[in-house]
Amino acid sequence: MKKRIKEETETKIFSAILIFLFLSITGILFYSNYGVSKKRQQLLAKISSLKQEIEILQTRNTDLKQGVTDIGDDVYWEQRIREELGYKKPGETMVVMINEEGEINEETIENKDDIWKSFIGEIRGLFE
Repeated sequence: MKKRIKEETETKIFSAILIFLFLSITGILFYSNYGVSKKRQQLLAKISSLKQEIEILQTRNTDLKQGVTDIGDDVYWEQRIREELGYKKPGETMVVMINEEGEINEETIENKDDIWKSFIGEIRGLFE
């Protein structure tokens, strides 16, 4: 009888130890899975932001390549000199108009008839 009680006690202790080990291992696995899942979400967010940055940089790269191509063009230099330095060709008249927002609209007109047409067009634009 004592032997049987001893065996039952040993069996219960062994079962309790096995259950404890099972629950411990299960808890550790869930915790590590949670950590991996959280890290994965962080990495996916980082990948997304890096893809957006790559897209922006590719657009900027394309613009810079176009700018390098434009620098060799005479039309580009003529336009830049006219806009930044205010130069005009002989026989042209520079007309500068400032709208209500303070923005400057510059037009180069080759003869006096075009000046009046442009001026009247701007006045009509104010009333529309």
